[in-house]
Amino acid sequence: MAINVYWACFENEWLRATEPIEIKKMHLHTEEFKETGAIRCPATHEFLHNYYGLKSIYSYDIHVDGDKVWSDQYDQKFFDDHVLIRSKTLKTKCLSFITRFIYFTDEESLPMSMEQPFLEDNDINDNCIMFPGQFDIAKWFRPTDFAFKLKRKSNHFSIRENDIFCYIKFHTKDEIKFTQFRINKELFDFASDTTNVSKNQLNRYHSLESRYKSFSTKKLILKEIEKNILT
Repeated sequence: MAINVYWACFENEWLRATEPIEIKKMHLHTEEFKETGAIRCPATHEFLHNYYGLKSIYSYDIHVDGDKVWSDQYDQKFFDDHVLIRSKTLKTKCLSFITRFIYFTDEESLPMSMEQPFLEDNDINDNCIMFPGQFDIAKWFRPTDFAFKLKRKSNHFSIRENDIFCYIKFHTKDEIKFTQFRINKELFDFASDTTNVSKNQLNRYHSLESRYKSFSTKKLILKEIEKNILT
């Protein structure tokens, strides 16, 4: 049995976005996995089941210098739209590089986690510690966020087009079937509805379960997705 996972990219340059790549197929037959015997290890196969990598559609560099965060690439609007400073003070060097993807399903439940791309040999692993998270994509319609802190040794974030910057894992034994759709105004508004649920509450950290109970737009979202599937 395969589970439908509908996905889209919110960026203006969304046409360059690619379907998440299966990590098991990408890494399992490399020399390292062959030499260690991991290619034949059932525990490794089990662990990597339904792990996928998200590829960046941008090449971009961010510098942290004292109390300043800056980039010499693109323009100020791109910086404002894609760089979020999360630190109250820049000593902790916590940022987000916002490249918005969204995943949704018609199943009753499908938890998805976002994690450090631990098998990749790239600047993300060299310089960043990603903040992980998990939510149920059958019960919540919101775009992903790539939030991280720079390591102590680093004052520089670097990402290149097609770098795998994040892993997502679907917590099910079933296989995943990806279907791409295009974001339109209605779907954008539905996503905004969920992200705005606790925007002005004194306690913004309501449990996920309490947020899921308020999610009453699933049928409308699926109907709109169906009209915008890319075939």
